[in-house]
Amino acid sequence: MLSVEFDGTDYLFMVGGLGPTPAVKHPQFQYEQSNDGAYTNEQLLYNLSNGQFTVPSVSGQCCPPSSFFTINKINGNKGIMLGGVVTHDGDPIPCNNVFIFNVTHSTIHWESIKKGSISGEGLWTKERCNHASAIINGVSTSPALVVIGGYDNNNQPVNECLLFDNITTGQFSCKKVCK
Repeated sequence: MLSVEFDGTDYLFMVGGLGPTPAVKHPQFQYEQSNDGAYTNEQLLYNLSNGQFTVPSVSGQCCPPSSFFTINKINGNKGIMLGGVVTHDGDPIPCNNVFIFNVTHSTIHWESIKKGSISGEGLWTKERCNHASAIINGVSTSPALVVIGGYDNNNQPVNECLLFDNITTGQFSCKKVCK
């Protein structure tokens, strides 16, 4: 969940998750049943002023039904989503998906970032869930994303810390900052 603002009104942007099968399924979203519940890529905007939910339209390469990912605001109404758990044949598995998104009061636009679009040391994040991430805003640089820890496909700790730089320019780079 992230806070966003449009025309002086504050909203909460909510995406995905794991829970019971929803009573109401929205046709533009996906719902996948697994052994531990229903995963979804459902997206909602909650207006903090009037307490109303809005179901936005979705464009671009939307994230799959996911949970246990990190989501961070980059700047304004732009954000990044990394990792988490998706399902494969009904089984939950950690993933290494990276998505950039833009939120407006009625639309969420998604862009999937692929391994080949990252420069630098040729690194790419390992599949992970239950990790931590944070945005670092530099004075003279583009915001950067720091990702640390989590658990891999074998439920083993991921002992690396990565820095994704230039995330607002589209000229992504990734480097290991600790192990």
